[in-house]
Amino acid sequence: VELLSAALQDGIYLKDTIGIVDEEGQKRLKVGHFFLAINIESFLPLENFKKTAGDIMRGLRNSKKEPGEKHIYTAGEKEYYAEVDRTKKGIALNQSLQQDIKIMKKELNLNNYEFPF
Repeated sequence: VELLSAALQDGIYLKDTIGIVDEEGQKRLKVGHFFLAINIESFLPLENFKKTAGDIMRGLRNSKKEPGEKHIYTAGEKEYYAEVDRTKKGIALNQSLQQDIKIMKKELNLNNYEFPF
């Protein structure tokens, strides 16, 4: 993946990915990206792929964990749990954002809208 992401995009690679700090103290990375769409069934039946991919993910999650760690997350898993939680509980808004929304509601005369805060 790094060959395709860096070489084809003239991007950074290996140790250069640690970042370059500019005058404002910001890290600027010339990161390349590579995306590929394939038809899995050109290689094998989809169900076979799903089973093998699932076995790999389960194997990773069941690996020995560092002391104090309860879970090994695989790609997209944290985001999935966050989506489930936010679908159930809603998206938390800090006090500052809540205040901004109240101000906009008043300024725009959006009196038909009620918020739970």
